Amino acid sequence: MSEERKKAFGFRATMRTLKLSLQIMVKYQPSYLFLLLAAGLAEAAKPFVAVLLPKLVLEELSGARDPARLLLLTIAAAGFSGLIYWLSGYLSLRRDRANAKFNNLTDRVLADRTLTMDYPYLEDPEVLKMVQQFMQGRMTQGGLAGAFGWALGNGLPALLTALGMLFILARLSGGLLGLLLAATAVSLVLLRLQVKYLSGMTMEMADGNRILSYLFSIFTDFSYGKDIRLFEAEPLMTTRMKDTVDELWRVCFGNYTKSGACQAGRAAIAQGVVALIYAMLAVQTVQKGLSIADFVMLTAAAVSFASSVMTAVTSAMNFYGALKMVAPFGEYMNLPPVLSQGSEPVPELTGEDAVVFDHVSFTYPRAAEPTLKDLCFTIKRGERLAVVGENGAGKTTMIKLLLRLYEPDEGTIYLGGRDIRTMSREETLKQFAVVFQDFKLLAFSVKENICIGPDGDEERLHEVLRKLDLDKVMESTPHGAETSVYRLFDEEGVEFSGGERQKMAIARALYKDSPIVVMDEPTAALDPIAEAEIYGHLNQLVEHKTALFISHRLSSCKFCDRVAVFENGGVTQCGSHKELMAQEGLYRRMFAAQARYYV
Repeated sequence: MSEERKKAFGFRATMRTLKLSLQIMVKYQPSYLFLLLAAGLAEAAKPFVAVLLPKLVLEELSGARDPARLLLLTIAAAGFSGLIYWLSGYLSLRRDRANAKFNNLTDRVLADRTLTMDYPYLEDPEVLKMVQQFMQGRMTQGGLAGAFGWALGNGLPALLTALGMLFILARLSGGLLGLLLAATAVSLVLLRLQVKYLSGMTMEMADGNRILSYLFSIFTDFSYGKDIRLFEAEPLMTTRMKDTVDELWRVCFGNYTKSGACQAGRAAIAQGVVALIYAMLAVQTVQKGLSIADFVMLTAAAVSFASSVMTAVTSAMNFYGALKMVAPFGEYMNLPPVLSQGSEPVPELTGEDAVVFDHVSFTYPRAAEPTLKDLCFTIKRGERLAVVGENGAGKTTMIKLLLRLYEPDEGTIYLGGRDIRTMSREETLKQFAVVFQDFKLLAFSVKENICIGPDGDEERLHEVLRKLDLDKVMESTPHGAETSVYRLFDEEGVEFSGGERQKMAIARALYKDSPIVVMDEPTAALDPIAEAEIYGHLNQLVEHKTALFISHRLSSCKFCDRVAVFENGGVTQCGSHKELMAQEGLYRRMFAAQARYYV
């Protein structure tokens, strides 16, 4: 296990998760804690009903045997017992509902954190493992609600019961009490081993479960269906599934075997203690004249004490074990910012240079070599700049730095003449409308995908649809722009073509109406005619905005004012298409390589 993961599962991380959970509970669901305590107190009262009420009835039977008093005792015992059990059941039902609500609350908090955390964490495999581990603990141990259930739903009632029974048992011999405590100590050792095996198993299974989740997502995603069948990938998929399941079973079998042995040892100790309690009390009844009523009460109290102590210890260990299994929650929620938190306003882009990269270098976390090296180039206000280069030259990485998804290791990026790190990130992002090569559309309506929400400007929406000829597509759909993308949740949804989805991604960027438009392979899924229309109407689409295009189709560079050629993490050429074609260099070689297939 890496040092990062050891830190995420350590004692301090577990305590941070406990503290954070209590803070969330107090802030968002304060009644939950009181409900847990009330349900625990009601549960703690139940054993005393079984211990004390039979003694009162037996004393009456062995004494005056007054029918009226006996009937009254019996009715009172039954009524009180019924009330306690009803109250406990009612509060337990309310507690179970509150458990589900609290787990849903923590899921929402986790989702909010994921949506707002600094982007580099989302590409960090160690952070992804934290989420996987928390979700696995959520499924196997009931999440944070499960941990509190062990502590307050089981542990607290058992502790209170044990203390009460100890008070009743004070008249017994010290030998019997010593026996109970010794048995409890041995059971505690076995329980610690049991929790160790089970929590260790969960951590060992985290990577395998991630693979299994990925495989299941492939099996249930129809977009993989064609490739799997056409390339006869079924054996590969089933083999990978079998290998993963076999490895998970190996981990489960070994740990469950050890855990089962500990459980069997605890059960044997418990039964042995019960037998000895009966024997010792029987001897006291014969030798010291212990009454039948006291014998029944003390026997029940001793058994309840032993059981309650075991339950309290078990609950305490399970509480810590369950909390430890979801400990990455606290670590995940407290990940520190890695990007600058600027607060200055974004200046008006009125100067000649909109964006300047000044000796920028960048290396991805855990990468051996830098992706960008001493990058220097300028994006002028209002120009159309094409960025080209071979795969891995750093084009998309440059975009990520510009959008503040990452920050340079060296050098400075200026926006409107000001260091981009000094500005508010939220305000900075408003300056950019982006279409990434691997864009994503949500299984919501077309309108929600473009406007990013149900409440959009209808006039502006129809304008961008018209510019991209998507208005005609919407006319053929069941509900126009309200039609769902995909059929995942809506039977009347539409599986739009790749080109139509790419136009929707472009429409989303245009709808945002930002001063700088960034398009990473914006026409990769379009047919040649549609692509020609997009570039032919480029000025109409982006209007007065600054536009940055990344494309492997070099014919698109003819529509741009300048072309920046990326090579080995830097810009090696920059100029118009005509100027670069007149130079010996990578651009002319790449253009000629593409052009020869068209002439």
